[in-house]
Amino acid sequence: GDALVFVEVKAYSSKELCAVEKVDQRKREKISRVAEVFLLKNSKLLSKIREIRFDVITVNLKTGEARHYEGAFFKE
Repeated sequence: GDALVFVEVKAYSSKELCAVEKVDQRKREKISRVAEVFLLKNSKLLSKIREIRFDVITVNLKTGEARHYEGAFFKE
């Protein structure tokens, strides 16, 4: 089976320590609701999906460095 991954991308300047922290509880809840709606509208996919994951990708605007945080949070 396949994984279905919902990804939040956060850009930040070098002054900020951790852009992944910007994905706060409110934002996680919003992403989770979007995922639920997507799954309801695409229920035929569920039989093929083994894993649903929420990732965060951060991008440093000054250096262009990108980091991928797999499983950054879970639906509560």
